[in-house]
Amino acid sequence: MIIGIDIDEVLAEFLEAYCNFFNEKYGTKFTWENFHSYSFWKVAGGTREETTNDVHEFHKTKYFSKINPVEGSIEAINELKNGNTLYAVSSRQDHLLSDTTQWLEKHYPKMFDGIYLTNHLAKSQPKKTKKEICAILKVDVLIEDQPKFAVECALENRTVILFDKPWNKAFSAKNVTRAKNWNEIINLIKQKENNAIKV
Repeated sequence: MIIGIDIDEVLAEFLEAYCNFFNEKYGTKFTWENFHSYSFWKVAGGTREETTNDVHEFHKTKYFSKINPVEGSIEAINELKNGNTLYAVSSRQDHLLSDTTQWLEKHYPKMFDGIYLTNHLAKSQPKKTKKEICAILKVDVLIEDQPKFAVECALENRTVILFDKPWNKAFSAKNVTRAKNWNEIINLIKQKENNAIKV
């Protein structure tokens, strides 16, 4: 099975680290649980442009380089690697490819067969969408936390597993299945594998 896996909020606690950076810069007390939207400016204030600048600044700090893995993800990825092809499919910007590769190799060494970035929120247009990347890679299952990408990538022959987060609570769509943690994700993938076995 070919599995595409988002990075931020699925493998990496990006927002947790960003809140630490943001709170230090502005004297606020946000936590990732406060973010009912992943459009950060809708929660923390400011404009989209100001938020984009803050995110780019964050990328250059100690907070970004020390992002923690999501709980349960290391064990889960080790399990999924057996018998499956794993691709990291992220909205991160192209200039973060080296940093992203180093982070993945540190926490998930030799687990991924490729890393694909869409260049979202960059100061240039994205080169590809997640939908296009999933089509090129022939992804069977995508693990994602963003409703927009979940719905555009879900097909009759492709399951999207939506990692439960505050910003996606109200979302549901055909061929999108919600999971609260990595244990539930593993169980859903096993169910798909079992259903695919011809008796």
